[in-house]
Amino acid sequence: MNGMENASLSFADKLDLYYNDFSITPLFVQENYIDNRPGAASNTCDSLERLSKAADLIAEADIVENKLRGSQQWGLMPLHAVLSCVGPAYHVRGSHEGMYRFPLWLGQNSKGSKLSRYLKDIQSHMRLRVSADKTEIRKSYIPAMVPELIKPLADQGASGIPDVIAIMDHYYLSKDHWEAMLELHLDGEQMMKRIPTAVKSAFTREYKKVSHPVAFSGHAAGASAKSVQAASSASLRPDTEDFIDDDDDGPVDDADSDGDGHGDDSLENDDLIGTKKPKASAKPKPRAKAKRGTADSASTPRKRKKT
Repeated sequence: MNGMENASLSFADKLDLYYNDFSITPLFVQENYIDNRPGAASNTCDSLERLSKAADLIAEADIVENKLRGSQQWGLMPLHAVLSCVGPAYHVRGSHEGMYRFPLWLGQNSKGSKLSRYLKDIQSHMRLRVSADKTEIRKSYIPAMVPELIKPLADQGASGIPDVIAIMDHYYLSKDHWEAMLELHLDGEQMMKRIPTAVKSAFTREYKKVSHPVAFSGHAAGASAKSVQAASSASLRPDTEDFIDDDDDGPVDDADSDGDGHGDDSLENDDLIGTKKPKASAKPKPRAKAKRGTADSASTPRKRKKT
């Protein structure tokens, strides 16, 4: 974007600069083009017009990049090079004010991905109470719910903690969801400053002491496929508590009715319950063999000498 360097390079040389790192070079142009003062501009309006043309090219390059990476149309790379780097640098060529900045988009993109995961998790819990997608949760519910989750703590102090916990339990939200909703709210950081530090600590302690409803409950980690299937079929079985049939003597599953307790639902097969394993019986130690010399001397009588 420097005026002298731009004039000395050919079109092919400018494309080569793009291919050095086609992922981050357009981000550097997008981050720093606004600080350039076009040398060919005659007045302020002409300078703003050149900056506007560069911004339009960068916006069109973003559309091309979505096609390039989304549908793997790598043949659009020369067009993307012209729209994202060569064209904007041509319009704003001149002197640069200040230092070149590293692309802030990288940090903002990471933060956006994190907030998107938070929003998806919040929506998956709240959908048990409301029928809304992530966009509606973000635009309608969070702006309305965050003040209700902050105002009792800011105005009433520790006495407002039960009201906040009641709202969170109604929508199956946890303490992590509470913090994520504050981060998703535009004024969440300013609202957080209204809550005293002592009230925040008391809120955390009180939330951990009370039991809360669970949105999703799965089977035990060590449950076998047969026990899970049996539990599912039992939940769908019709209610026949008052119905007695003497002729209905079905076969009994030997695996589940063994007296030794080794079925699928026994304690030995449950990973959540620790059982003591019986110690292996100690093998008797082998008796030490007697020395050969000692054994021979003890068993063989000595010969008397002849006189």
